[in-house]
Amino acid sequence: MEYERNKARSGKSYAPICRSYSSQCSPDYFRQRLQRYRQMRIPRLRKLASILQRGDYDRGGYVPTPTKTITNEDKDLLISRMVYGKDGPPNAAKMPLLKPRDPRHQAIMEANTTEELDLILVDDLLEEIQERQDFLSELRQYGVDHQYSSMIQTEITQKIKEAENLLHKNRM
Repeated sequence: MEYERNKARSGKSYAPICRSYSSQCSPDYFRQRLQRYRQMRIPRLRKLASILQRGDYDRGGYVPTPTKTITNEDKDLLISRMVYGKDGPPNAAKMPLLKPRDPRHQAIMEANTTEELDLILVDDLLEEIQERQDFLSELRQYGVDHQYSSMIQTEITQKIKEAENLLHKNRM
């Protein structure tokens, strides 16, 4: 860099820039460029014979150490850790699930036919409709029913349609 500055200050001319179309370039210039290109070229895929000859394919006799096989007890331990956050009883995964305490849910689980199940679901829908109507009447008492009445009425009509569909399905 310093050399170029001094050359520019002294007023001396630079060497001509050689291009492939320039007549000022010597044949040595092109040979040097070709040698630089060959040195920088992208690595090519090697042939199998050359790889084997150099010994690059030798695997070295590495044998991995045997690992522990995962047993059912290990799986149960993992399940209890995931469920309880700590090691639970040794057979926690085999423990029966708790039965629901709500008698409605118990009735749903014990329903023998789809008609019984549909009647239980209709009763639940009627309870939900009653709850929404009670909530709407409480909102009227506080004077804020105009904000939520359309939304609650929509929910009520949806529940009525669901109950009618269940009853209509049972009649057929």
